[in-house]
Amino acid sequence: MSDDALNEGASQEAAASSAGGGVPEFVILILKIVGIILGAILLTVVVSYVMFQILSSDRPSQNFAETSPAYEAKPPILQWYDLMLTGGTDSIRARTRDEKSVNVKVSFGYDLNNTALQTELINQNRRWFDLIRSHISGSLLDEIKNEQQFKEEIRRKVNQILASGQIREVLFINFEIFDN
Repeated sequence: MSDDALNEGASQEAAASSAGGGVPEFVILILKIVGIILGAILLTVVVSYVMFQILSSDRPSQNFAETSPAYEAKPPILQWYDLMLTGGTDSIRARTRDEKSVNVKVSFGYDLNNTALQTELINQNRRWFDLIRSHISGSLLDEIKNEQQFKEEIRRKVNQILASGQIREVLFINFEIFDN
């Protein structure tokens, strides 16, 4: 065989491999683009992770603040007296000094088995209604919106009148403010 025949056979093989046996150029181009995108994503993830580690190492650990013992302590078991008039009325409705209506249903908590205090609370039931109604009428809405302060003021005023013991807590079973 001559050199020309060998060259001709090699060129025919090259033409056959490029025509049917090889990978087309557009597939190679798509693979290059996918590779670049995957590389960019991997680089972004690595850089983000490294930056997060660097930034979080300077920050102190995020531990929760200690809870106050006042919040952790279990409330005492109390006996409860719900204010109620003989006609079945159990809500006190009054207007504040700034003409807002307040409707409140109140319950007094006192030490267990204090029957003398229980009797006194029952006997002065109407006085408690009037005391709370008067307090609401003499207050502005902003003063009443702070429920804890409002409860404490009621507790203090009731305890000034009581002779057989002290109420420990005031609860609002219902506390509504109407905008008239």
